[in-house]
Amino acid sequence: MEIKDVDNKEFEERADFIAVDDLINWTVETSFFEKIQRKIIERGAKLIVGPRGTGKTHQFRHAYIKCLADNSKPLPLYISFGKYYHLEPLLFKSANALNVFHTWILAKISNEIIQVALSLEIDFLENFIEYEIEHSDIIEFIQNAERNLINSNNDLLITKLSIQKVILLIEELLKITKRKRCILLLDDAALTLTPDYMVEFFDVFRSLKTQNISPKASVYPGTTQYGPRFHIGQDAEEVLAWLNVEDENYSVFMSEILTKRLNLKEINNEIVEIFKFSSFGIPRAFITLLRAYIQTESKTTQQKFNKVIETQKNLLEKEYLSLSLKLPQYKSIIKIGFEFYDKIINEVFEANKNNPEEKKTHIGIRQDSLVYKSSRMVKFLIEAGLLYELQSISDGPDRIFNRYIPHYLFLINAKVFTHTKGFNTKSMLEAINKKNDKRPIRKQLSTILTATQIENLKLDLPSCNKCGIPRLSEEQKFCHNCGNPLVGQSTFEATLKIKIKDLPLPKWQIEAISMGTELKTIEDIYSSQNLAKDLKDAKGIGKVRTTNIDNIVKELLDEFLA
Repeated sequence: MEIKDVDNKEFEERADFIAVDDLINWTVETSFFEKIQRKIIERGAKLIVGPRGTGKTHQFRHAYIKCLADNSKPLPLYISFGKYYHLEPLLFKSANALNVFHTWILAKISNEIIQVALSLEIDFLENFIEYEIEHSDIIEFIQNAERNLINSNNDLLITKLSIQKVILLIEELLKITKRKRCILLLDDAALTLTPDYMVEFFDVFRSLKTQNISPKASVYPGTTQYGPRFHIGQDAEEVLAWLNVEDENYSVFMSEILTKRLNLKEINNEIVEIFKFSSFGIPRAFITLLRAYIQTESKTTQQKFNKVIETQKNLLEKEYLSLSLKLPQYKSIIKIGFEFYDKIINEVFEANKNNPEEKKTHIGIRQDSLVYKSSRMVKFLIEAGLLYELQSISDGPDRIFNRYIPHYLFLINAKVFTHTKGFNTKSMLEAINKKNDKRPIRKQLSTILTATQIENLKLDLPSCNKCGIPRLSEEQKFCHNCGNPLVGQSTFEATLKIKIKDLPLPKWQIEAISMGTELKTIEDIYSSQNLAKDLKDAKGIGKVRTTNIDNIVKELLDEFLA
């Protein structure tokens, strides 16, 4: 397959890499977007919820840029915690791991306080020195914590830097800037690889909330664990940043992205419209589909379209299944979850075969059939963006159904919306835009999965090193058989061994890296002294992208690990 160079900045999929002016100019300020912006800027703690690619970072960066430039708005502080997993090995090496992580959070916020003060031409370093805290110590602590190299000087900062001091420093900066309040924009806060850190993070999040300080955190739907002391609704309000594909304004929203950002005249309008629904409310996926369509060479439009849809479907499957590489204890649950999902797609296909007037895309699963492990299975599908959760409905006493919409790209690939022979995009769009029968397809878990599959919904926990008996729970510290201490394994260190060919990346990127370089594992990339040089022979990676390939490849891996 020939690969066309589409390294134009308009095709950049990550908000992290978009220039400030472009981010503002490309922003689609619909009522949906503005509602989220109001929630971010207003008082109170908020959780901005959505799977990868829904625009949570874009929302935060947009609010940050606008607020920083306007004295009438709250003072913004933006901090990303995407590199939290670098601290994960400490959980297995240091009894002080939670204290280090706690201080790392505060150090990241403190560094941002200083950076914002500098951008506003305010000398704020003296305020830190009054608390016997040096900026250089903060920077050193962040760097050493992420390298697992905490020393005695870093230990001193743990004793000096507290939540109360960070709050006082923010209050002091508010007085100097004459701003009434502050919004703390805490990005990449779904610390899914480290439940212990996640609980600690949201304890800090809750403690930072004051009358003048409003923390906001971006998290994933489904699997984010907030801990026993954090209560949704009471400690923070959830704000969904994932637009429902069946929202009446959905197509208009996606069209605005196209109009503001991409001037594409070479793609048929009906195909663009189908790609909108194929992206399932995730703007990044929409850009990916358009990029792939331009890159793909085929003899006919039908072959080209089918190849793009099939490739994206395979990538989404691979991304979902890669959760078991990061979370091996859930390998069986994730595997059966995919089998469950495949059967759901088939159920929707069957329900639409003889339904000419309406479409049926909602599937309801009897709530009392979703116990802990099966519920966890569904939550992984939600986190991966394969299921969109709707409000549950009641169908009589003790008959509550949890409702979900499966990813439209999988429905399109399964021919759910194909009701004519041949390739007819107009007919497909008519089927997609049909009136929706909001009565869900009602199922119990046992009517979708076999008894064997349900029985195999189990945790895959490592055995005791001494007697070989499997442990009973993730939290178990000692073997219930021999009493020997159970040794844990660092997820981050195990993840470094994953081969590049197994990563959820486009096939051409994997082939370019694997065939054109000596880089074979994630560890090879992280340990490379000069990644750009190591990748210079990789074919198909454009000239613009090659100039900062080090950051781009590492960011791809950071996102995989996040």
